[in-house]
Amino acid sequence: MHSNEIQTKHASADAATLIAKTAVESSISHPRILLGEDTDLLVLLLYYYTVGSNNLIFKPNHDKKTKSKIWDINKTKVVLGQDMCKVLPIIHAISGCDTTSKLYGVGKVATLKKFIDSPILKELGEVFLKESLVEDVKNSGDKIITFLYGGVPLEGLDILRYKKFANRVLTCKEVIQIHTLPPTTETAAYHSLRAYFQVQTWIGGEEIDPCDFGWLIVNGKLMPIKTTRQPAPLRLLSIIRCNCKTNCDTRRCTCRKHGLECNIACVECRGQSCMNSRHGDIDVEADELFSDSKDVVLQEEVVQLLPMVNEANAMSDELKKKVQFELALISPQARGLKDGKTEVMVKMLNPQTGNEWMWDRSKFINRKFLMQEMYQNYIEGDDDWDLPQEKDPFWEPADTELLLGTVHLHLMSVAHKLDSEETLTITNYKGVELGHIECAIEPCSNKGGPLPEDDFVDSPDELIGQELHFKMKINHARGLPQNIAKSYCQYKVYLDNEYVKTPEVESMNPNFTHEKLFHFKPVTQQLVGYLQDSAIVIEVWGRQKGEGGSKGSSAPTKPPIKAPAKIEKGERGSKGSSAPTKPPIKAPAKIEKKEQQTKKDVGPAKPAVAASSASVSNNDTQNKKMADEVNMYKKKAADSEKKMNEVQQFLANKKNQGVTQISISDLESLLGGSVPSGGSNNSSACTVQ
Repeated sequence: MHSNEIQTKHASADAATLIAKTAVESSISHPRILLGEDTDLLVLLLYYYTVGSNNLIFKPNHDKKTKSKIWDINKTKVVLGQDMCKVLPIIHAISGCDTTSKLYGVGKVATLKKFIDSPILKELGEVFLKESLVEDVKNSGDKIITFLYGGVPLEGLDILRYKKFANRVLTCKEVIQIHTLPPTTETAAYHSLRAYFQVQTWIGGEEIDPCDFGWLIVNGKLMPIKTTRQPAPLRLLSIIRCNCKTNCDTRRCTCRKHGLECNIACVECRGQSCMNSRHGDIDVEADELFSDSKDVVLQEEVVQLLPMVNEANAMSDELKKKVQFELALISPQARGLKDGKTEVMVKMLNPQTGNEWMWDRSKFINRKFLMQEMYQNYIEGDDDWDLPQEKDPFWEPADTELLLGTVHLHLMSVAHKLDSEETLTITNYKGVELGHIECAIEPCSNKGGPLPEDDFVDSPDELIGQELHFKMKINHARGLPQNIAKSYCQYKVYLDNEYVKTPEVESMNPNFTHEKLFHFKPVTQQLVGYLQDSAIVIEVWGRQKGEGGSKGSSAPTKPPIKAPAKIEKGERGSKGSSAPTKPPIKAPAKIEKKEQQTKKDVGPAKPAVAASSASVSNNDTQNKKMADEVNMYKKKAADSEKKMNEVQQFLANKKNQGVTQISISDLESLLGGSVPSGGSNNSSACTVQ
C-alpha cells in the first residue's frame, strides 16, 4: 500500500467526519474527488470546506444505471453561503439521518428552503451548534418541527397536532392515519435530543452521554427512545390501516412498519388473510425494540424505569459507590420458560470486580427510594449518611444467587429410546456464551440398568401405553466466568412443579456428577408430544466471588518502624562499658548490627504477609536463611569471647604466680582449645606485661 502512496486512517469516532475533514485538508494542496454513498459526507464537506481552496468534487457512488449529480463543493458553498452551510448539519439531522428519526412528510429539500427563507429557523438552529442545556434543545426542537409542519412556533406541537387531526376528520372520508400527523411533544423532544447529539458529534463539539440525549442502554446496546407515552389512545391506534395489495410481508405495509397488526379497517386483507395479522405468521425485524401492540406494557415499563436508572447512576457517581445500573430485557426463554412475556429488569454492575446482580422492577424501585434518602442525607451534611454494607442500598452480597445462563436439551432421542450425550453452550440473556455443559439422557430399565441394543422404537407413538424410564445426567461444566465461586444446575421435567437441583460445586470447571432416574407409567399421547417438541431447560446458577476478587486478600499494612540510629549506638556503648577490663571486641558489634537488621526485616514484617503464596514462600526461605546466618555469627562471637576470657584468666594466673614469660607452645595450646597444665618455659617469645 505504501508503494502506491495509499494512506489509511482509522476512525475512532464518527467515520463520516474523519473522511470529510481528511478530504478538505488534502484539498488545500491538490484538487480532490471524493466518492461516497452517504448524504452525511456532502453535508460535512460543505460545513468544513473553505471557499477558495482547490477544487473538491463529491460524486455519490451509486449503481452505474443510476444517474447521480456531481457536486462541486466550492461552487455549492458559494451559492448557499457560509451562514447556510453552517446550519446544514442541523437541517440534515432534524429532517432525519441514520441516527435520528424521520419526520413523516418533511423532506430535506423542503426543510432547506424553509431555513433559507426564515431567519427564525436559523436562530433556533444555533442552539444545536453550541453547548446547550437539555431543555433549550427540547424547546428549540419543538419550535423548529412545529414550523416545518406549517404551524406557528408559539402554539406548540400538541395544539398543531390536534388541529390537523380535527381538520382531517371533517374533510377526510377515510380512516385517519395517525402517523401522518405531526409528532407529539414527547416524541419531538427525544428526536431533537438525538439530533443535537449527532450534530455535536459531527462538528467536534462537547463530549456528552448519549443516554442524556434520546438514547437508552438495553441489554448493553444503545436503543433510541421513541416516546414517553402512546401517540394516541389504543382504540384510536387500532384503526390505523394499510392499503397493501400484497401479503403485508414487507416494511412497506403501513401497519407492519409502525409495529401494529393489520385489522378490519385494512382495505385488502381486513386483518384476516395476510402475514401481519393474528392469523398469519408475524415476523418483525429483530432490531425492533417494541414489535407490536402487545408490547405496549413493556414499553411503558421501560419508559418508567429509564429516568430512575439515570438517577441511580448519578447518585452512585456522586457518592463514590462504584456501581453502575442499566436496563435489561429478559425474554421468557432466557428465564427458562417456553413462553411468556419479556420482563424489564435492572442490572447492577461492579466494574472493578466484574460482578453483577439482577433486580426485578419492584426491588429496584424500592432500592432507588433508599438511595434517594441516603443521597439527601449526604447533601445535607449528615455525618452518618453512609450506612453499613447490610443496609447500603448500593450493595449486594457477592454470593447472592445469579442466573448465569441456560441450555436446552432436546428429548427426541428419548422418544425413540436412544441414548444422547451432548456438550451444550451456556448462553445468558444477551445470547453471550458463558461456558459449556456436558449432559446426557439415557433410556434404561425400571431399576436403571441398560437396555438391550435392539430395544428402540421407529415411531414415538409405539411408546403409548408402555412404561418409559430414563436417566438424566449432568456431568460437568467447563469455562464458567472467572468471578464465579460456586455453581449448580436446576431443571424441570414434563409436568414437575419442583426443580431438580445438582450439588453446588466450587470451581470454574465444576464436576456435578448428577444423575436422576425418571419413570413414566404408562406413556400418554401428551408425553409423546412433549418428548417430540419440547426440551429440558437446564438453568445454570452461580455465586460470585467477593469484592476483592479472591479469598485471602487483605488491606496494605504499614511498613516496619526502624529504630533510631542513636539508640542502637547507645545500646552498643552501654554493653561495652559494663566490662571495662575486657578489650573492645569488634566482631560482636557487627553481629549486633546484623541482629538488629535481621530483627527489623524478620520481626515486624510477619503481619504484612502478601496474599500471593509464591511471595510467602520466598519470604519464609529468605527469613530462615538470615536467621541461620545470625545464629552462626552468634556462636562464633560467643566462642571468641570465651576464648578471650580464657586467655585473660590464664595471663592473670601467671602474673599471680610471678611468671613474666610464657612459652609459645602454651599460647598455641590455649588458642587451640586446651588449657596448659603449667607448661614449661622453653621459649621466651612472649612477655607478660
